[in-house]
Amino acid sequence: MEKIDFEFRLIGDRRGGQHAIIYWLMFQFNGFLFWKNDASGKHDILRLSKFPNLHRFRLFLREGDKRFIATMVNYEDKTLEVVDSYNYSQYSNYRYDMIVLRDPYNLFASKIYHWRKNKPWKLKYYLKNLETWKQKAKEVLNKKCLFINFNKWFVNEEYRREILLWFPEKVFIFTDFYKKYVPMIYGQSSFDGRKFYGKANQMDILGRYKRVRDDPLMKKLVADKEIKELSGQIFGKVI
Repeated sequence: MEKIDFEFRLIGDRRGGQHAIIYWLMFQFNGFLFWKNDASGKHDILRLSKFPNLHRFRLFLREGDKRFIATMVNYEDKTLEVVDSYNYSQYSNYRYDMIVLRDPYNLFASKIYHWRKNKPWKLKYYLKNLETWKQKAKEVLNKKCLFINFNKWFVNEEYRREILLWFPEKVFIFTDFYKKYVPMIYGQSSFDGRKFYGKANQMDILGRYKRVRDDPLMKKLVADKEIKELSGQIFGKVI
């Protein structure tokens, strides 16, 4: 095997819904999909995995004719520019880069709540995370790659169908499977854990900011004029 069919690179944020979208994509992929979670560092994932063995990836299968082979790698709290600087070898016929972006108010509500409750030492990364979000928002607005709007993905089935139309016919077969599940292996809600497993549609994903509106960091976020402008252009009115 000299080349696989596809590489999917997702650029997201911790607490930003990326794992929900990853699982949703994987369980609709028509073939053998090898996933590497939270890739980092300036190293070549495929080379380290001794392609074509891919021993550092987790294999996911779905029912169907399994006609395609692909890898999916996600990068957390990084920009597309940073990921591009890694200069990975391309082992596929086609590579798709996708930024998964959640609105800043609900994203940072989840981050701040999680940090204060579980990892207070991470609060010092607030500004770094904020700048990363801004840069990704600009990459989205400048149409540097494909963009998945997490807010819209969560509430709009038609939008989820449209996402799968980006790819050649039968690469993904729409079932919407896993949309209602909170990821069990990687990722969970900052506020609800996994108690909404199987009924994720009932989660107040778009109202998380209300839970931390009095937090000092959240007040800084709301007062940030650049954030307000970028968020408004991408997501419209959120708060």
